[in-house]
Amino acid sequence: MQPSLVFAGLALATLMKSSEMELGSAGRERAIWLRDKAQGWLEASWNSQWIDMTLAKAALVSATTLHSVLPDVLFRLSLYTSPPHTRSILPSVRDAL
Repeated sequence: MQPSLVFAGLALATLMKSSEMELGSAGRERAIWLRDKAQGWLEASWNSQWIDMTLAKAALVSATTLHSVLPDVLFRLSLYTSPPHTRSILPSVRDAL
């Protein structure tokens, strides 16, 4: 099993428990940290040619978490990255905060 899938699943689960009634902003910070770890493992697996179905699942869950974490984070990311035609990989979410 891909380590990135484990971290991506933990990130999404943590995010889902991060309302103000439960884990709050600390939970969202933890979800961002877990998502960044998942992204690191995903890129490491890709670079080492360890590509299988669970890597695709990890990418999907990680992208879902990134999209859901804070809608304004994506806007902030767009302010700090280069134009779309020159982008290769989005910076980590933590860089945008």
